[in-house]
Amino acid sequence: MKKQENISGIPADLAAYESFVRQTVTDNQKKGGVAMKFEAAYFRSLYFSDPPRDKAEAIYSKYHSGGVPSDDEYRVFQDYVFRVLIDEAGKLNLPVHFHSAVGIGDYFSLRNGNPLNLENVIRDPRYKNVTFVLIHGGYPYTLEMIWLTAAKNIYTDSSLVGYYVYPSELKNILKQWISLYPEKIMFGSDAFHLMTR
Repeated sequence: MKKQENISGIPADLAAYESFVRQTVTDNQKKGGVAMKFEAAYFRSLYFSDPPRDKAEAIYSKYHSGGVPSDDEYRVFQDYVFRVLIDEAGKLNLPVHFHSAVGIGDYFSLRNGNPLNLENVIRDPRYKNVTFVLIHGGYPYTLEMIWLTAAKNIYTDSSLVGYYVYPSELKNILKQWISLYPEKIMFGSDAFHLMTR
């Protein structure tokens, strides 16, 4: 990203870093980016706190010149930058996609990947103009996920769910979704090609 934005070093302070993050998103949109996607559930909980700016600023200042933040400090800073990104998505009218289904590998936590963890973000009045898409239908939390789409700016996508369940079960999931919020369901092509031998 530094090369893309033509900067050589780490921004001097949090304000400059925020500007760098926002400009990167803007430039990506100008180059054809149509959405912002988070695969956070592979690395951490989908629950994002809402830390105050001064806390994030203190962490940035403390480690600007080096050192390793504690896990708690890193999480606070990560959550703050996440909120900056969501805010920027709203300003640029960029939809925000979340991987919201069970992942592959030992590093994916089913509990942390529950889409209900996102509720404090996607129902936050500050982001009422942001379109959120919960990709892969939150599987195995498909019932919890469809109730999240009750909010006018939240949608789901059914891609990949058909790889996880038999057609008869997929039919039941889709029937439930369609009976509740048919206008909030999409099919996307985010699912990668699964190869078998």
